[in-house]
Amino acid sequence: MPDLLVELGTEEMPADAIAPALAAWRKETEAVLAAQRLPAASWRVAATPRRLVLHAAGIPEVQPGTVQEHSGPPKSAAFDAEGRPTRVAEGFARKQGVPVSEIQFRNTARGEYCFAVRRIEGRDAHEILSEVLPAVIARLPFTKSMTWRDPSQRFVRPVRTIAALFGPKVIPFESWGIRSGREVLGHPFLSPGPLSLESAEFDAYRERLRERKVIVDPGERRSIIEGQLEGLLAKYGVGHGQPALLEEVTNLVEWPQAIEGGFSEEFLRVPGEVVEAAMMEHQRYFPVHDRGGRLVNRFIVISNREGDPRGRIRAGNERVLRARLADARFFWEEDRKTRLADRVEGLKSVLYQEKLGSYHDRAGRIAAMAACLGRSQGLPAAELEKLGRAAWLCKADLLTQMVYEFPALQGVMGREYATADGEPTEVAQAIEEHYRPRQAGGNLPESALGTLLALAEKVDTIGACFAAGLAPTASQDPYGLRRQTLGIIRIVLEKKLSLALTPLFQHELALLPESLGARADLLVEIRNFIRDRLYHFSLDAGYRYDLVHAVLAAGFDDLLDFWARLDAVTALSAEPEWPALVEVVERTCKIARGAAIAGEPEEGLLREQPERRVFEVYQRHGAEIEKLFRAGDYRSGARLYHRVFAQTVHDFFDKVFVNVEDAGVRQNRLKLMRAVHRLFADRVANLVQVVLGGQAPPS
Repeated sequence: MPDLLVELGTEEMPADAIAPALAAWRKETEAVLAAQRLPAASWRVAATPRRLVLHAAGIPEVQPGTVQEHSGPPKSAAFDAEGRPTRVAEGFARKQGVPVSEIQFRNTARGEYCFAVRRIEGRDAHEILSEVLPAVIARLPFTKSMTWRDPSQRFVRPVRTIAALFGPKVIPFESWGIRSGREVLGHPFLSPGPLSLESAEFDAYRERLRERKVIVDPGERRSIIEGQLEGLLAKYGVGHGQPALLEEVTNLVEWPQAIEGGFSEEFLRVPGEVVEAAMMEHQRYFPVHDRGGRLVNRFIVISNREGDPRGRIRAGNERVLRARLADARFFWEEDRKTRLADRVEGLKSVLYQEKLGSYHDRAGRIAAMAACLGRSQGLPAAELEKLGRAAWLCKADLLTQMVYEFPALQGVMGREYATADGEPTEVAQAIEEHYRPRQAGGNLPESALGTLLALAEKVDTIGACFAAGLAPTASQDPYGLRRQTLGIIRIVLEKKLSLALTPLFQHELALLPESLGARADLLVEIRNFIRDRLYHFSLDAGYRYDLVHAVLAAGFDDLLDFWARLDAVTALSAEPEWPALVEVVERTCKIARGAAIAGEPEEGLLREQPERRVFEVYQRHGAEIEKLFRAGDYRSGARLYHRVFAQTVHDFFDKVFVNVEDAGVRQNRLKLMRAVHRLFADRVANLVQVVLGGQAPPS
């Protein structure tokens, strides 16, 4: 069976656009061909900055035939008593494209019905591919697209060539005014001419491009770059330590060549993060450190050339970096002429969001929230004062020239300028740490003040944005509220902080401008959002979806307590008594579900021995079980709950009829079951959510 190979040759694409486009292209094409009954044996994608490549091995040359069956009207309506077709039969046959004589009859649960059976011959795969490929290519998603020639056709960059082969044959189609063929282009500088492909075989395609100085496989380019980096860095005894930059640079070159350069040591008097930002953000250079982690005056650039025998590439990059570093040094020296504390007043003129006021307003809310958190954690007065100082200063570096030029350094420059101004070390450190974690899986704050300030900032972001109607949608989250919420979850759990979320957000909402108005459901909306993030966080951590649902149902206001309960329930689910424990919680829930009952069960309304036994056990052991739960010993409490209730509750359901005519007795029995249920479900987990006998997929 032939292979399929498609290459879109383009102008240089943004590095971050390539991987998503490849993933979408493969997924969409695979789905379309599967729907056409043309499955491939294997798929692969490849790319350089100037081409996107899709390859599928082993596609059938001819689409398999199929039989289509369509049910129609009842036989009694389609044919008269003598078996002659009526207009109903003729209309059905005409619609299905079959002769009336070929209508079949089948007995169904509704009676005898007409069926049209069509045998459809398979089409030539080459013909199908020419139809579906341009449609799929036109749907490739990009964050930003552009037009040229035809305004109705968009792509991330102008397309210059299209190669499309099925085995040795060209798949004919036209997109963006370009007809598909078998020609691809080599390296734009080292081997710029066209290359004609003979077949769709990927290895041959890859080797032909290699001859033209193009490494088309991103994984191979990445390995080459990493090997070259390791070779140059060996004398320093360190690695490159920049996986994100490595991924980006991999998609910036077709024929990688690592070249080492240097710069004047005088620039090392500028903070190292600034020098690294100038290298990585603007130039995509790899900074070099010594064994002690100190930045040295060297860098590595990945060139899209073959060597640098005369040193011109190195010299050119050194010249560019020198200008960048001179600018950075100028910003550093100019910014230091104004103290960070003196910039706070200027935040009044910087709008955070039109409904939420200025960054000065935001700093005030963060300071108030930080004070609330500090008091809840028992912070001494001196530390509370430092925390408040850090909160008021934490956004001041947004007014510096350095952060304007290098936005990724916000917080970092706040720390550096605060240190240079003589602020306490704890204040300077908290200013930098309050942005952490900066991305999923990023480093958490290390200091106590940084931890509380980071929480305060994230609570303000979430509460303020929800109040302003800026909650995330399925496709948009401009204020990063999902990331901020995961940051709160990680900080609380990993720092083992005991705090209640609801009072925290109530305090935050009280700090917001009155112009936003009070919404009764706002706190519920925020809690539901946090619940959803906590659910997915727990799944990512490896917990069973049904256990997570069960534990969430018992509350999550105290994240540390939620995690302890989830751990306990997960451990209990592996014990032999687990099914019986689930049965107690589940049966006591279902019997009282939907009933309008209130209050505690009364001993005077108990009539039968099994219900008296349940009440006796509840009275004798309920307080002890609650005490174990309050102490956080959920496993011991659950085991005791199972031991005393499993058999007694079973006997109750086996021997006691709940829905008796006497309303008082009936209600009392429901109250008793509800009390037994809530003793566990309200404090640990509502096991009604649990799937026994293996997991069903999450809904």
